[in-house]
Amino acid sequence: ANLDLYSFPLPMEAQPQATTEVAGVLVDSVSRKPLQGIVSIIDLDNGIEVASKYLRPDGSFDFALIEGSHYVMLIQSPDAFTVEKQFTLKGDTVMTLLTNSIDYKLPLIFKNIEFEATKSGIRPSMQPTLDRITLFLVDHPGFRLSIEGHTDGRGDPDVNEKLSQDRAEEIRRYIERKGKLGPNRIESFGYGSSRPLKNELTEADARINRR
Repeated sequence: ANLDLYSFPLPMEAQPQATTEVAGVLVDSVSRKPLQGIVSIIDLDNGIEVASKYLRPDGSFDFALIEGSHYVMLIQSPDAFTVEKQFTLKGDTVMTLLTNSIDYKLPLIFKNIEFEATKSGIRPSMQPTLDRITLFLVDHPGFRLSIEGHTDGRGDPDVNEKLSQDRAEEIRRYIERKGKLGPNRIESFGYGSSRPLKNELTEADARINRR
């Protein structure tokens, strides 16, 4: 007789080596209110998902994992940007994870997307935020994104308008390439200095208008 033999990875809670606790909470970065979603643990050493569960109503979670192993924690929610965190487990660990809630009726303003003066190239400091936006679009294929670029009021208005358009286009191209997104999901506009949020009396006012 022929025997077909199969092997399956044990659930993490069934593995006797899984004795080290990882606990944490997911909260909104502004309001600090707890968020809901699904948290998954991926074993990087073996390339498999080893655990998955819903966040509790207070945004908390906990897992028993294997000391010294390498993991990725992935938290997905329809109402917030996806969180992805790599870690090597070294003893019991407690973490607080922050992300941004999404109000689909309001525009999102990312203060840490700041370009060098007179330039439109993507800076390394922007990439973590842009990568989070990209991951959100990948996870939500029905969602479309509109990017608006704005400058402060200094300089020639026509030059500012072109610069803001170039910056919005650079962000659009980065996200499309990173996420391998199809056409027509992202639109980009440059408004120069025509839509200020504040009268520019100080440098702080000008920074607010550069967005």
